[in-house]
Amino acid sequence: MEYRHLFETKRVVNISMVGALLLLGACSAERSAKSSVDGKTTSLPVGGASSQVMTSGTNAEASAATTAQQALCKARGQMQACYCPDGTLTGVQLCDEEGNLQSCKQCSTDTQEAPSNASGALCPDLAAAFDCTANSYVSEELPASILFVVDRSASMSCNAPPIQESEACETTPERADTNSPSKWEITIAALKEVFNKLNQSGARGGLMFFSNDDICGVNSDLALGGVPMSLIDQSQVTILSQALDRQTPLGGTPIVGATILAYKQLHQLAGGDCGSPPCGAPGNRFVVLFTDGVDSCPSPDFPGVPCGEKGAITCTQYLLDTEVKKALEANIRTYVIGAPGSENGRGFLSQLAYFGGTGKPGCDHENSSGDIGDCHFDMTTSKDFAADLSNTLLAISKSAIGSEFAVPLVEGADREKVNVQYTAPGETPICIARDDSKPCKEGANGWQFTKNPDGTPNYSKVVLCGDAYTTISNIAGVQVDVIIGCQSILIV
Repeated sequence: MEYRHLFETKRVVNISMVGALLLLGACSAERSAKSSVDGKTTSLPVGGASSQVMTSGTNAEASAATTAQQALCKARGQMQACYCPDGTLTGVQLCDEEGNLQSCKQCSTDTQEAPSNASGALCPDLAAAFDCTANSYVSEELPASILFVVDRSASMSCNAPPIQESEACETTPERADTNSPSKWEITIAALKEVFNKLNQSGARGGLMFFSNDDICGVNSDLALGGVPMSLIDQSQVTILSQALDRQTPLGGTPIVGATILAYKQLHQLAGGDCGSPPCGAPGNRFVVLFTDGVDSCPSPDFPGVPCGEKGAITCTQYLLDTEVKKALEANIRTYVIGAPGSENGRGFLSQLAYFGGTGKPGCDHENSSGDIGDCHFDMTTSKDFAADLSNTLLAISKSAIGSEFAVPLVEGADREKVNVQYTAPGETPICIARDDSKPCKEGANGWQFTKNPDGTPNYSKVVLCGDAYTTISNIAGVQVDVIIGCQSILIV
């Protein structure tokens, strides 16, 4: 099968339109066993051989990367479709004369006229302002679509430390103490808890396992061993829980393949290409990756992809350099949880979280390598894995759902001159002050722009933090407005 054929099936989205080539497996230099990838069989290894995160620096690597980038262009000098930041395939990008793709342009948010849903009334502090012209626009709370990508490799059968240390588990991947729960049993319990918390939250959720064939298999079709995305109601909670109960830990750890296919799935559903509602993946989209190891599976070789035995850049680095960044550009963020057993993958998992837009505030992604990294949720030193995993999943779900609102990017407007207010039915609007003193996760209490991975403001969305969000979430029929044109009211 030729590589181009992978983009001719309905369930596989052509992410090359945003400048991303899609791999269908994870990496290693060895080949000995077999695994299915999107229904095709490829020779893969079995065992604990770990792929290493490499950095590119040689001329050969640079050449390979350039070749891969140029391969994304359909024809030099022509425009092609691309995904906009809202995840819709509505923009265009130029394939320049050098064969490089330019940024995605002409998205609806690039040249958007003032929306017509102006709310009119202003909170008193802004109504009294005389040195600005304020325009108020009703802002819809952005829904969340969360795809949980869960490691079910053989090592998940072990007990968590301190009962069983990770080194012992690598040698014998089975429980040392049969009277204590395995990492898999702890994970199932924590996931079921978060699914129940998400019930009736308005979020959509799905579930993907890796491997899905007890060796190194991964598949972008969630109906094959996982749970397709749907509104999380009691029926979906039951389906998700039953899917967990059917699984038994076995096989390798194809982290890269599973992550890329998760991006593919969310890209495909972004535009509603899934039949009738409540399917699809609208609003803010998230991949929640859970693993207890490092990648132990190879990738098939595809023409033009700088990854695998014939490529100059390893698959893990390709994921960091290309796929996760393209996913973030299309509004897919990546949370990463490293369970006990992932000690040697801290560097890779840390960078994946950082470039996926969820790095912990103040983390040092530049020095992440090998077993050093602090941008992801690292549970390898946890003293109570069950409690810490449960708290982490609940924190992630709380961060993902609600609290974010779209900002109309009005042409010519100063993007810093933004305010937020809320109005209870029949009441006067109340201003919410902007709080940039600390990140939301660290106790900010107001609103702030969401952040890009490099810490710069993302002016397309605001997030409500602390009591500000708690207050509006408890008011039936509340209306949230984003106001353009006046200096922000600040918390001082």
